[in-house]
Order: sequence, then C-alpha cells, then structure tokens
Amino acid sequence: MYRSVRPWIPGNALCPSAARAGGAICGLVFPQDFSGTSRDRSYHNYSEDSAHDSVVRPTPGRGHRQRTGLFQITAAVRHPMNRFRRFLIPLLWAWTAILPAAAVAQCPQTTPVTLASLEWEPYIGPNMPKNGYVYALVEAAFQKAGCNIDVAFLPWARALSVSEQGVRDGLFPEYYDEGRLEKFAFSDPFPGGPVGLFRRKDSGIVWPADPVKNPTGALQGLKAHRFGVVRGYINTAAFDAADFLQKDPAVDDEMNLRKLYKKRVQLIFIDKYVATHIMVTRYPWYLSELEFMDPAMEVKDLYIAFSKQSAGWKQRLDAFNRGLQMIREDGTMDAIIEESGF
Repeated sequence: MYRSVRPWIPGNALCPSAARAGGAICGLVFPQDFSGTSRDRSYHNYSEDSAHDSVVRPTPGRGHRQRTGLFQITAAVRHPMNRFRRFLIPLLWAWTAILPAAAVAQCPQTTPVTLASLEWEPYIGPNMPKNGYVYALVEAAFQKAGCNIDVAFLPWARALSVSEQGVRDGLFPEYYDEGRLEKFAFSDPFPGGPVGLFRRKDSGIVWPADPVKNPTGALQGLKAHRFGVVRGYINTAAFDAADFLQKDPAVDDEMNLRKLYKKRVQLIFIDKYVATHIMVTRYPWYLSELEFMDPAMEVKDLYIAFSKQSAGWKQRLDAFNRGLQMIREDGTMDAIIEESGF
C-alpha cells in the first residue's frame, strides 16, 4: 500500500507492445510535483520482464531524463507529451478512484488468524528453522492474502478439541476426512508425504497383498499384529475403517516409535518422513532396527481444517485458498519446499 495524493501513471505506457499485449504491468510511475521534486515508487513482482520495469525520475530545470530499463528517453520542456499531460493527469485521478478493491489483497479480519498445530517435525515445529516447511507455506499464503497468523503448538488431541469448539479458527496440518466435514471446512491441498507402516527389521512382517490396490485385504492379513496409532490422527480411509485391527493409541509419533523399538507393538502407522526425522535427530540407533514397509499406503496431501464454529470461517478459507494459489503460481511454494529439503 502507498500513501500519496499524487496521481500515478501506469508503466504500461512505456512497456513494449508485446508486454502490454500479454497483460504485464511494468511498474508505477509518479509524475513531478509542483515544486520540481519527485517521489518515485515502484512495486516489484508486477512485471513479467524486469528489464522493462519503468521508473520516471524528473529533475528540476528545462527537461527531465526518463529511465526505462534498457533504454533512456530525454524529453524537453516543449515535448508534445507535456501538452498531453495536462489532459492525462485528470483522467488518471478518476481512474484511481474506481480501481477495484480486489486489486489489493485484504484480509477479511483485522486480527491474526488463530490456528492450532502440533510439533510434527520435519513438517512443522517451534524448534525448526522458520517453524518448518508447513508453517512457512501457510504463513506465506496468508500473507499474500493480507493476513497474519497466530499459531499455538499443542498436543494433537488438544489442538483438535480447541478447534472443534471454535476457540481457535482452525488446525493444521490435517489430512482430508469426510467424517469431519460437519465441524470443519478443508482448504485446498498442499504437498505432504508418504504414509504407511513401520516395522522392526527382524520381525519378518511383509505385506500379504498390495496395500495400494487392495488396502483392506492387505490389512486383513496383518490383523494378528498389534498396531501403534496416534490418538486423534486421521490415517487412511482403509486403515481407520479397519476395526478388526488391534490399535494401541499413543500421544504422538515419537512414543509409537519407542513402543515399536521395545516390541510393545509390532507395527505402527506413521508418515515416512516423520519417522525418519525422529530417528535421525533423536534415536539414531533405531535406524539399524526399524524400517518403513514399502510400498507406502498413500502419499497424503495436507490441509488447513477451518472450524465452522468460528465466525467468519468462509472468509478465512477463501483468503487462504487465494493466497495458496498465488504462492503456487509465483514460485514461492517451490522455493519453500526446496529450502526445507523436501
């Protein structure tokens, strides 16, 4: 946003015709004020080709020099454009008055969007650089929509509870689940990772069937074993519906890995990247004992689940989805993913 009573001239007037035809906006140009001084303001990320970004820098005296990327234009006081300018500027005043509000991203609320999350490294956590990939992505998307966020890191069951009640505006990262649509509205998806089962290497346990093509049949063949799960987690539809399995709940993934290592359970359901991160950073001796059972049951997308008990949830949902689309298109999402090592 800028604060100025001076009219501005769109840099398109100085763009090559090909750029204008493509809809590019080459910059914002502010005309000289009555004192002979100027105020230059340019907005980055508007141009499809920064070589043609335009900024006018008038100087006192008989003329001014206009710098426009790859070329320069020197205009004398008597240049025909000066006579045209007296008619152009009043038109531009009118134009600025009717610019659509959508041209500037505005958050639907003045206070931060309150979200609940958990420590789920390497995706998200308060001890990670920039709080992790998922936090950085969600923050960037909301910022594109003009919003700030306030995130509370809680045990997952608690995060789910406060979001269901509308104490927090939503929770993330979440897997999509039709069973929660009564209480939550899910955002557009963003990249997650492979999920499935971890086992001890000495267990001899293998998939009895293809878990991708026939997940229920594959789980049926493993029903003699005890499974570690996290309380409140959504897993896969087939796994969550498998009431024939012996499921032993825990508070988090780290506890399940410890239970597996100590043979208190024979299998655990977990994200592959989460399990690997926990072992590498906290229990490196587990790496020689535990392993992921290929293939993964699914590669899961992630979502924000917005609480329908929190007033204004539709506007927050729309704002996030709009920002998410923007960071996907401008390369911000890819940069965040690459920086985080995913």
